[in-house]
Formats: sequence, C-alpha cells, structure tokens
Amino acid sequence: MITQQLAALQTEQKWRCVSLRNQYIEGRIKLNFAGRQKKVAQGKQHGNEYDGSVDVIPVSATAFRDHLVGREPMGFPTKLHTGIPRLRQWLADSTLERREEHLDGMLNSLQRLFRSIEHWALINGGGQSIRFSRGAVEDLFRRTHAQFVTVRHRAPISAREGQDC
Repeated sequence: MITQQLAALQTEQKWRCVSLRNQYIEGRIKLNFAGRQKKVAQGKQHGNEYDGSVDVIPVSATAFRDHLVGREPMGFPTKLHTGIPRLRQWLADSTLERREEHLDGMLNSLQRLFRSIEHWALINGGGQSIRFSRGAVEDLFRRTHAQFVTVRHRAPISAREGQDC
C-alpha cells in the first residue's frame, strides 16, 4: 500500500516537473520568437497579416510509445499527457483544409478526364456512350472523403486538456 502511494507520488512529482519545465520552455520560445518577429517587422509599411504568435506543443514520443505497448511511463499517466494527441489534432487542423481543397481539385480533374473519355468514345467507339458523373466518381472516393470530414469537424481539444496535459 505505502509502496503504491509512493510510486503514485513520484509519478505525480515527475509530471509536475515536466509540466513546469514545458511551461518555462514554451514561454522562452514564444518570447524569443516575438523578439525576432519584431525585428523582422521593423521598417515594413504594410499591415499585419500575421499576428506573430507561435504554437509550441511539448511532446514525449517515448512516453507515448510506452503507452502503446501497455507500459505506464513515470510522469505520463495517460496518452494525453504525452502531448502527441494534441500535436496530432494541431496537424490535422492546420493541414486538412488544404488537403480537402486538393482532393476537390483532383475530383474536378477526374471529371474533365471522364468527359474527354466520353467524347473520345463517341467519336472512336462507333457511337457508344460512356457516362461518368461527378456523383459516380465521388461514390468511389466517399470513404476517404468521409474520413477528411470526420477529422476536420472533430471537436478540438479543450483548453483544460491542453493546459493540464
């Protein structure tokens, strides 16, 4: 009983130390970045398109891997505490819109290609009609598109989880 309580206290102590270190480093990185942004902005006449902020997401890949294989690393009681889920969400949020635009562009290109094939088939295929529709093409890609939409509209990690973990 005492051994378990001592281990729990050591784990909590390590998490608090890691958390405090991360807060300190995050603050220093943001301060340093703001200073560099201020130097870059000097002498420029245009408005501020960029707010000068930087996202800092501390992670422990080792602790995350330990959780994946069933070990509980000291100081990281859950996968959330490793920072990897937060980083994964940030990456999805920051890239998904561009990836979805690319997918829509690809679907439009496929539709143009299919129209060319239809035209070719009418001329060279003895009047045979081959019909493709955007709906038919989208049906082929519906599963992938559904994954994009699911990830894009997933609820963001709450501020509390981001602060505590």
